[in-house]
Amino acid sequence: MPKTLFHDLTPEKQSVIFHAGLTEFSTNPFDDASINQIVKRAGIARGSFYLYFEDKEDLFFYILETLLTEKLSRFIPTVLHEDSPDLFGSYRTVFGFLLTVLDDPEYYPFFASVYRHINYRINARITVMIEKFRTQYLYQNSRLAEKERPWLMEMVAVMGLIHRDLLERKVAEAWSMEQTMAIYDLRMSLLSKGDLQTVSAQNQNGS
Repeated sequence: MPKTLFHDLTPEKQSVIFHAGLTEFSTNPFDDASINQIVKRAGIARGSFYLYFEDKEDLFFYILETLLTEKLSRFIPTVLHEDSPDLFGSYRTVFGFLLTVLDDPEYYPFFASVYRHINYRINARITVMIEKFRTQYLYQNSRLAEKERPWLMEMVAVMGLIHRDLLERKVAEAWSMEQTMAIYDLRMSLLSKGDLQTVSAQNQNGS
């Protein structure tokens, strides 16, 4: 994450560096992204870059966390509030929100590049970041009793795998939001009911 000197910059200068990195990571796989191009776009010296970030991976995760965590941290409490115990309904709303973030023309190239070119090291860090997010916003906002928390953690982990797979396939296969949500709903029906024949019959009956 950014060093102290970065946070001492004006919001305008922070935004310039943010968008310089966003552009570079949107147009190049992570391994090919160039710090030289980032500093050129940002109008700063290469040495200044290292006063603000450890390396390009540090900047990459600052951008990713800004786009995801900050947006979701404002969004999640409006979904998982005290009077809303419906985990599947709440998670569907969250997934729909993720799709709108992914489809934002300003950010889509960045997320597409992430999903298409992610390497093992970056993938591991993303997994840790998502788990931190789940703990902070999903588990703590749940109305489930303490003895039911292990169930919640495993269920959310499974749902998270579904989220990730569909987001990756949406990018890889250029699915529309409607296509993605239709498959999401089918998978969640199977997960919540656990009965393939029941779900199949419901789909055939239009229920």
